[in-house]
Amino acid sequence: MISIWENARGQKTQNFPTLVCCDDGISSSSLVVCFFYMADKMLQERKCDVVGAVKAVRRSHTKFINFEQFVFLHHCALAFYKNCYKTYGESL
Repeated sequence: MISIWENARGQKTQNFPTLVCCDDGISSSSLVVCFFYMADKMLQERKCDVVGAVKAVRRSHTKFINFEQFVFLHHCALAFYKNCYKTYGESL
């Protein structure tokens, strides 16, 4: 998930939004959007808020998230933090 975020972040332009889609239009795409939101917030605010990220995504995808996805997001947050700590050191 981190490599997907890094790749998307490298492709990001000011003119066009990033399009994310999956088979059912909600499960995987919402998970990716939620992680992107959470990762950006972690870099900006230096805190992790999985619940806040889920709430933000649920505003537009009301059926998003089950228990397994919630646990997965926590694992992604921890991996992202560890990766950023290696990259940015104590500034994160």
